[in-house]
Amino acid sequence: MIKSLSSPNFCNHTQNKSLVSCLDKIDKYLYGHPQLLTKRLIFFVVNQEREHWFGFCAVNPWLAILKQHVEQDSNEPTPRLHADFTKKKFEQHQSGLLYNDGLHCRATKPDDISPVLPFIWLLNMMSHYRDLLVTGEQQKINFVLAHKKDNHCALHMYFLGTHGPFGNFFVTTYPRCRTSSLFGPQSW
Repeated sequence: MIKSLSSPNFCNHTQNKSLVSCLDKIDKYLYGHPQLLTKRLIFFVVNQEREHWFGFCAVNPWLAILKQHVEQDSNEPTPRLHADFTKKKFEQHQSGLLYNDGLHCRATKPDDISPVLPFIWLLNMMSHYRDLLVTGEQQKINFVLAHKKDNHCALHMYFLGTHGPFGNFFVTTYPRCRTSSLFGPQSW
């Protein structure tokens, strides 16, 4: 899905139709589980070209969002975060992405960002669904129903996940990716 939509200029009705079934399932799951980012571990397994398996594990992904907010808040003249967060009490927790690939046992992250993008997309979507729940807007969003009515709604749902607290697909490379700092240290 990510690879086929890597160039947003070429998205069309055929691609939209092929996404609907997959995105309906994702929408239903995330709608029913909006608190996924509060979990300590989130596993994501990839079967690349039906012959190569590898996986990621997000450890305390909520901490990545919190660190981003603390960093942004430190640049503000008047802090907006609760004092508990500015005291850095959260730093005692480990966080990051762990990468496991049986073909590349010593690798701590993939060679390029493309294998990570589906997981970043899913983490961004988890964040958006959680935000919808917190703001009370979740009841107003129903992509499954919208997919039946709108010819391009699947593309809208896909693009929603391309930008969020875990990365932006249109500027994401390892040096510029927010998740580049998420990959756990060797000492884990």
